[in-house]
Order: sequence, then structure tokens, then C-alpha cells
Amino acid sequence: MRLKPGMFARVALELPFDNAVFISMEALYRDPETDKDMVFVVKDNVVRAVEVEKIFVKDDMVSVTNINAGDTVIIGGKARVKDGVVVEIVNEEGE
Repeated sequence: MRLKPGMFARVALELPFDNAVFISMEALYRDPETDKDMVFVVKDNVVRAVEVEKIFVKDDMVSVTNINAGDTVIIGGKARVKDGVVVEIVNEEGE
């Protein structure tokens, strides 16, 4: 059976359900040497550059690989940090 012009069909797709982690598009950093997308993550007060791949983009958010729920991702000030730098996380109130 073929679908011809003027005909229509109803289709139900069963897609696998995957949980995804979304981050702000601002958090992405393109490494100029390798042209790979990177994200700076803070673990135990040390900055780590994590290579990521974009999975899905929705508005100003992007789902990426290699980032887990609960990871602390640097959004602003990416130009001031590098892999291995020790940082102190301060909230907006300065506590």
C-alpha cells in the first residue's frame, strides 16, 4: 500500500524514552584548537573542561553528552577559567 497525493494516514510512533540533561547555550565553549564543544564543570572546587556533543536544541537550552544531573556548570566568566584551576563557588548573595 502506498500513500498517494491527496491521501492521508495516521501514524503512531513509539520512541524510546531517554532522560536528558539540558544546559544553557551560554555554557558551551568552542575550543579554537580542536573545534570541539566544551563545557567547564566544577568538581571539588576544581574546574574541569568536559568535551560534549549536542544532542537536542530547544530555544536557548541544549541537551549534551558527558554532563550529569547535578553537575555545576560555569556559564558566565568562561574566558577567565581554564582546566585545572581551583575556584570558590559564591552564590549571588555573596555567602
